[in-house]
Amino acid sequence: MTQRRKSCGFQSRFGLTTEDSSFDLLAHLRQLQADQPDEWDVCFEAHKKRWRARLCAIRKTTTAAERSKKKILQRAKKKQIRVRPQTLECAEYVYILVTVARDVMGTAEALEIYRARWQIELCFKRMKSLLQLGHVPKRSDQSARAWIQGKLLSILLIERLVDEARFFSPWGFNLSAAKPLARVSRSA
Repeated sequence: MTQRRKSCGFQSRFGLTTEDSSFDLLAHLRQLQADQPDEWDVCFEAHKKRWRARLCAIRKTTTAAERSKKKILQRAKKKQIRVRPQTLECAEYVYILVTVARDVMGTAEALEIYRARWQIELCFKRMKSLLQLGHVPKRSDQSARAWIQGKLLSILLIERLVDEARFFSPWGFNLSAAKPLARVSRSA
């Protein structure tokens, strides 16, 4: 089966199709309404096997889409490569392939799990960069284990402090839950 290649991520890598014809990723993504996730049944080939899946997608906010496009353009400029218009348009969406059955996991749930997974990725990236967890500078198993445990303890303490600071109130309660200190009469 001959497939036309697209330029949006796994579309070009795996050649998404429907059961019996090609799948135009951008045409489907363009149908998405703001805040409304949708999904489409697709097939793809990997490891010399044809797989059935669902493509779950949601349109990004204008701000998030612009941020993604800016990153793509910055990366392209740095690498001195040209960006295709389709690539920039694909940056307006989040889309994932899901092979879990629809009755087990709905579209919104799949996207929510992806969002949570992304938060975990960001946490690991933060740990690696701030605490230099990319390389263990110890030779023996015992010293490496102690080094890792010390770093993990540091991470837990930092995360706890950040969490506490986020909800810290110098007066000890949430301002929106506070009662008025005095009533002001508005009589003329």
